[in-house]
Amino acid sequence: MNFRAVKIGRKFLLTSDSGCWDFFSGKEFSAIMSGTRVPERAVEKGFVLSDKNINAEVIRLGRKYSFLSSGPSLHIVIPTLRCNEKCSYCQAGALPLSAKNADMSDETVGLVVTRIFEAGFPLTIEFQGGEPLLRFDIVKRVAEKVKAERKAVKFSLATNLLLMNDEIARFLAENNFGVCTSLDAPDSCRSHREKTVFWIKKLKALFSGTGASVSALSTITKSSLPFWKELIDEYVALGLEFIHLRPVKLIGFAKEPVPADDFINFWVASMDYIIRLNEDGMKIAEREAVIMLKRILFNDSSYADLRSPCGAVIGQIVYNYDGRIYSCDEGRMVKNGLFCVGSIDSSLKSVVSSPESMAVISASINDSYWCNGCAFKPFCGVCPVLNYAEFGSVIGRLSESSWCRIKKAQFAYLFSRLQEKDAGKVLRGWAETFK
Repeated sequence: MNFRAVKIGRKFLLTSDSGCWDFFSGKEFSAIMSGTRVPERAVEKGFVLSDKNINAEVIRLGRKYSFLSSGPSLHIVIPTLRCNEKCSYCQAGALPLSAKNADMSDETVGLVVTRIFEAGFPLTIEFQGGEPLLRFDIVKRVAEKVKAERKAVKFSLATNLLLMNDEIARFLAENNFGVCTSLDAPDSCRSHREKTVFWIKKLKALFSGTGASVSALSTITKSSLPFWKELIDEYVALGLEFIHLRPVKLIGFAKEPVPADDFINFWVASMDYIIRLNEDGMKIAEREAVIMLKRILFNDSSYADLRSPCGAVIGQIVYNYDGRIYSCDEGRMVKNGLFCVGSIDSSLKSVVSSPESMAVISASINDSYWCNGCAFKPFCGVCPVLNYAEFGSVIGRLSESSWCRIKKAQFAYLFSRLQEKDAGKVLRGWAETFK
């Protein structure tokens, strides 16, 4: 026996560590459990092992975990921790405009580029903050230096768009930046909503026909919960391909969580509505669902949070404005430095192999008693940062974890709807179409 099982609807979902899965009737499941008249597809997918199929299962496992030897491909640069907004639920813990010593120095910028050049391929550089456009000169300098040496590189920028102008927009278009902004529910505390919407529309037009793109995500707070339909309708009206619905994380200034069950109900209602819109010919997808579907259908391990070990250090790394290097973007938001894994003065190789890095990686493996009993384990992961935020320890009590509860509900929903003819077609289309 080489599977975990869960009943979804009237059928049993079987999954293996290599990421194979299939549904079986109650009669078929009983046959598998008893070892009599085992369905051939249960053997083909390695749910029942024998000398004939064990080598194929080993190969599948090797492919699934191939990311372990690739090193960090996402390099996040924090030009400044200052911001021109004052969001009460800011997860980055951004500082006011007047803050001193909160920008990356010229020397640190040079060392960041040096460390990036020590990485392999593929390579993505993402600029975060604070508000990175406060120091667009750093964004431009890093991008130009890296692109002069590495042609196959992707750039992305997370910004509130309030400092966007035509000159910056042209540079982003010419260098094929992916621009991501925040567009939250109508109750949002974020100011200048009209300006954000204006620049989303303008960038969409400017980026058309180029390799650049603009997208938005929404941070869901307790007060956002009633506005799921209004939020989705606004994204549709703006012609955005994605809406990313994610609950606020208890890092930075964010102190009030969204109860797991409330977020699950919010997300399920949103998904039902988005799927109906697609069935009526509208083109918009929920980003978290797309990530999970690519994991389910194609064993895609590019998303850091849904793999074991997670992407901390071995998938992404963060160069903070002060020269410290962190395991991941969320890790640098924990202000006590627990997830600092090194300094910009050290080589990238020594940082990713440091004892601090090894500790974070070890804490992100989902080989726990709780996870071993879950049918969704092959597609999921654990986040030591979120464990620390919720429980005060990088080793969380997963039976009480909001993350675990939400992910279980999301996986169960997606597997259930994949069985439906029309909804399944929509969901499979998302996984095949969207990157």
